[in-house]
Amino acid sequence: MKKNTINCPQKDYDFYTIPFPVKALFGPRREHYIFSELEKLHPCFSNDCSYDTHFRIEKSGLKADVVVMQKYKVAEYKANKTNLVFKESARHHFFAQRKRKAVYMFLTAAVLLIIVLVYTINLFSAARQPDLTESQLTQTYTEPEPSLQQKELLILHLLNEISTNGGTVSDFSWHFDGYNETAAMLVKGLFPEQFMGFDSEIKLSSMTFEASVPVIPVSFNEHYVVQAPGELSLCETKRNALRKVIVENNLELIEETVQPFGIKFIAQNNQSLETANLISFLEQNNMPVSDLKINSSQNQIKIEIVFSSVNLAGLSGFYECIKNNIKLFFTEQENTMPQEMFSQTEPLQTAQPQQKLFKIGQIIKPDGYVITWYKDENGKIVKR
Repeated sequence: MKKNTINCPQKDYDFYTIPFPVKALFGPRREHYIFSELEKLHPCFSNDCSYDTHFRIEKSGLKADVVVMQKYKVAEYKANKTNLVFKESARHHFFAQRKRKAVYMFLTAAVLLIIVLVYTINLFSAARQPDLTESQLTQTYTEPEPSLQQKELLILHLLNEISTNGGTVSDFSWHFDGYNETAAMLVKGLFPEQFMGFDSEIKLSSMTFEASVPVIPVSFNEHYVVQAPGELSLCETKRNALRKVIVENNLELIEETVQPFGIKFIAQNNQSLETANLISFLEQNNMPVSDLKINSSQNQIKIEIVFSSVNLAGLSGFYECIKNNIKLFFTEQENTMPQEMFSQTEPLQTAQPQQKLFKIGQIIKPDGYVITWYKDENGKIVKR
């Protein structure tokens, strides 16, 4: 071991290995991606922490070894001009002195450039092979990567699909801060197999029944990468105008918060149009929403909106989606499932020639028996 080089005590640091997408290697994406992963992996990760990274290649893909230490600890070691060695990655010097660090950075950049070239050549070569299908190429070269700023919010896809399949939503809670999007809700009137085409990040819990209507808790936690924080929003200046819109639409304002700026109001179960008018006001005045909660109780809908202090990237289409699907939350009539869903015990042998059926899901039982669900032209669900 070289002079002034010590094995860092394990109590002074935490070590993580993170799968790293090639597309996030360069520019601000790299630091944003590392920072976002550490927020999820490292308890109480904040500005009081320092981290250093080394990249390496495995058969499974590119990996980033990350060491996290408190800033004051790093400062102590640097004051003693100590080079640190960590047992998880003994060949690399993390938190190295500036001259040594510059060499490491140059070598790392060279290695990363080679990785990108190899990746590009392999991808180009694979694309030229005529015996591989498009789906096989996708399966071969797909790698985990962070969601990009331009990607559509997951909630938009989810609400549109629930509406298309005839479901309703209650106990709805949604949050977006520009980096993370989370949501939880109860979806009524849909079966688990009808979520087969949804994003893999969507989590389904155990299904229950209310008056023979299926109820499924649905949630997700999606991450996004943004290039820079937005400018300060002007939501605070719209307070009085927002109150006026609530009154004009006969909605009942019950609470208003100061920091952060937020409102709570009640809509009757037949006031979906009035609530959509309020959403239109938020859209027209560019008032970014960071939290939205919608709960129904005793023929009333309680809605809570918290506004963001900055203009959030990625909210394009959010207001339009909520307006278009507002009736998902206003269940004026109880969901009822066709009796055919439960009375049919044997698969149908043939379909009526004049009837058009659309496949919506499939279950394969342990004994190999297959049950397929269809929806006919009248919206009825049948099992085969």
